[in-house]
Amino acid sequence: MRLPYQRNEEHPMPAPLPYATPTALTVLLVEDDPMVRDALSLVIEVMGHRLVTASNGRAALAALEDWTPDVVVTDLVMPELDGIGLILALRHARPELKVIAMSGGGRSTLCDYLAMAVKLGATSMLQKPFDGHELAAAIAAAHQGEAAAA
Repeated sequence: MRLPYQRNEEHPMPAPLPYATPTALTVLLVEDDPMVRDALSLVIEVMGHRLVTASNGRAALAALEDWTPDVVVTDLVMPELDGIGLILALRHARPELKVIAMSGGGRSTLCDYLAMAVKLGATSMLQKPFDGHELAAAIAAAHQGEAAAA
């Protein structure tokens, strides 16, 4: 994960990302790897968005029982309920939700999981590794209703 800025003593605050939205969004981040989840959380918070995290699709669905985020960013390969299962559940229960699928693996001789995620209803996809600017652009595009792929 490449962060979109470098902190140092002269500039303790990060530089704003160029894909800022006029208002803070609520983002649900679903990622099973704690290190990746922490890095992505930092980027999303630097963007000025409110953030809720979940470690798998089942935890994400539980979190969604009480509220609705503006954008869902989900990994695809996770334990318990994977990203494909989460996308299918969201398309059934909440078809209006904007979903960004991300994965660092998933290519097999049988299928491309990212392409499958988009066919099943993800708004856009991000192939890991990606940087903070790509994530910011995908969130902004999803919020504005545009399809974007990285």
